[in-house]
Amino acid sequence: MAPIPDKSNQSNPSNESVSVDEMMARLKRGNRKKRHSESKEKRKSEGELVTREDGTQAIKVRRRKRRSKQPKKQSQTDPRLKWILLGCFGIGFVLLIVASIFIIVKYNGRTFKADTESMICSLSGSQSAELTQLRVTPVSAKANKVDIHWDKHSFIQNASFNNLRADIKATSFFSKNWIGEEIVASTGTLHLQVPQPSSEPNEATASPPYEFEAYRCNQLSLSFGDQRKAPQIADIEVSLRELANEQKQIVFSNGTLKIPDWPQMQLASGVLTLKSKSADIEARLVSESSNQGEITLKGSLPNNTRTAASLDVSAKNFPMEELLGKEMGRLIQGNIQSRSGSFSYDYNKAPEEALSFNLPFNATELFMSGLPMFKDLKKLTGETAYARVNFFNSTGVLMRTAQGLTLSEIDFANSSLLTMEGSIRVNHDGALSGTLKLGVPESYFEEEVPAPFTGPNSGFYHIDVKLAGNIRTPSDNLHSQLKPYLGASSRSETKALLEALVPEQQKKKPENGEKQPAPEGEPSEKDFDKLYPR
Repeated sequence: MAPIPDKSNQSNPSNESVSVDEMMARLKRGNRKKRHSESKEKRKSEGELVTREDGTQAIKVRRRKRRSKQPKKQSQTDPRLKWILLGCFGIGFVLLIVASIFIIVKYNGRTFKADTESMICSLSGSQSAELTQLRVTPVSAKANKVDIHWDKHSFIQNASFNNLRADIKATSFFSKNWIGEEIVASTGTLHLQVPQPSSEPNEATASPPYEFEAYRCNQLSLSFGDQRKAPQIADIEVSLRELANEQKQIVFSNGTLKIPDWPQMQLASGVLTLKSKSADIEARLVSESSNQGEITLKGSLPNNTRTAASLDVSAKNFPMEELLGKEMGRLIQGNIQSRSGSFSYDYNKAPEEALSFNLPFNATELFMSGLPMFKDLKKLTGETAYARVNFFNSTGVLMRTAQGLTLSEIDFANSSLLTMEGSIRVNHDGALSGTLKLGVPESYFEEEVPAPFTGPNSGFYHIDVKLAGNIRTPSDNLHSQLKPYLGASSRSETKALLEALVPEQQKKKPENGEKQPAPEGEPSEKDFDKLYPR
């Protein structure tokens, strides 16, 4: 009998052999379907089924309104942490107070003041230093005044600085050095002297415990000697800095150079670099009346005092009248150029006599007036341009010393009016002297040539004139030489010469017979008589 096949195994799909991977895949699909159906049922329960215009359906769910009052969450901060923080803050505050009291007590006592004065002497090589009312706080240090004195072997005699202030870092109290941006003094004075030779070797300076970026004085007066008439640089702003190569550099600006019997000059800026055996300097002087006029001083100052210290001088568009001074500047005006001047200081002379200034110059336009000889030349030739002579090509040498002012090697030329050669000297007391050789074009002498003139030579007749008197009322001997050839001075001639000084555009005719007042700045006949006295 044949066996009957088991149909149950064929009809039941669960009996099929299925791999483990397939079983896991079926389980995942089942879970997804289950979650999808549950989510769909949940959305249906929370919203409503709507049909869109295109026929699709969607479930519209209402948005939940935000509750106005949220349940307060319980603080999870440990209460002990708050007390720990408060305790740390309190301890820090107490330590800060204690540290401040410690700083005030320690650094405002006599011991610290004496140590600071001793350190100043050690660093500067001075004999003594005295601080007045030194006050130190955790963030700054102040002093009303510091006085420093050196011996006779130093270039510096004494120095004094007022209202000193230094902003210091708090870390300075935990280190060996004082650290900050700069130490500033509001005013100060510094007296220099010629050092006397010393047989003792220079002591090495101590390593400075100060680490400041700069040491500055806003208004310093620098005097070359302690005499009342000693040369000085007043009201200069000075800053001392240390370069990367450990050299010291002094930067200065905005001062006034004051030398007895010399005109004051404005010091605009300068740099002084200190070296072991010398100091390199470059300074710029500016004009008070011209924005472009300047004089440059440049050179090296040796430590050796056996020879004079000398600086090279150059001038660009500098008004000559500012170098000549107020009185002499009335006679000669114009801008000069120079590239080969010198400014020297002789250590073997007294400070008030040690300075000398030598400046060879040239100019394309110089004006000269105020000497009586110009009035006599006008009478002789009838040329009113002699009232104020314009020289178009001029050279000479300007020299200033303690004895006075000298203009030498004068060579002024106006080929159609006048040439001038010679020298002019003004002593320190104002006495005027000198000899000038004047050249008048031969075209002015068509008939008779006055006997004192010689020539012609190169188209000019020449005559020597000696200057005398003083700088306020100068005189010369031209009138005495030409007296037989000069006619009587008439009022019309004086008026004609006066009108030559007035620009044409200022001349206006009076209306209705009224007398026209003289324009402001226009010279009168009385002024002309003062300028050219008879």
